[in-house]
Amino acid sequence: MMKYFLLFALSLLNFTGSILGQELERLNVNAFIDTLTSQAQDELASNYNPLALPGGRESFCKKIVFVTICGDAQFYNGKLYGLHTIHRDQGDNYVSGATLHGSLGFRSLTPSYSASASFAGVRVRASATVRITNSNIRFSASLNSDGSFRLDSFRITDLGDMDVTISGLGGLNWMLGKLSGEILNQLRPTLRNAISNQVQGVLRKEIAKINISQFFG
Repeated sequence: MMKYFLLFALSLLNFTGSILGQELERLNVNAFIDTLTSQAQDELASNYNPLALPGGRESFCKKIVFVTICGDAQFYNGKLYGLHTIHRDQGDNYVSGATLHGSLGFRSLTPSYSASASFAGVRVRASATVRITNSNIRFSASLNSDGSFRLDSFRITDLGDMDVTISGLGGLNWMLGKLSGEILNQLRPTLRNAISNQVQGVLRKEIAKINISQFFG
């Protein structure tokens, strides 16, 4: 008897899932994702803009004639602006069965730092900014039986192209390469963690709040 009851229950679940999946095909996917990112933007702006970034230090030596002189460059007071500019990307956004698939990006991600460099007794103060473009996130969400979504997967497919601009080094401009490289080495894992933790957490909370009935055509 129990065996037949379980088979019936499984059949009912499959049938219900099929019906939900058919209904979901009518969902205005772009409008839904735009609403999701709009709600996420508000919380990200309130709580994570800016987001503190760790600093770093790079030591180096340079041979001048027969003398080797050592110095260092450091960056600090790092801040990441722009997590709240998350938006629907132009990639594939679609429904398959009872699962929503979406593509997200950021309109403007801009880390900034204070910086300084010291060489041969000379210390200069500088600033550094990083321009990040073409970041991409892929996510999927499944439909619950109550009509709400739950976030199932969240994957950073591209951290983006990063361009470092440092100003104020003056005659120590030859340090640009070393300092830029160290900034990016520190920034990449921090940015990945921020997107994976703060951004994903906000999206997971906000997607569960949305009533999807308003997005059917």
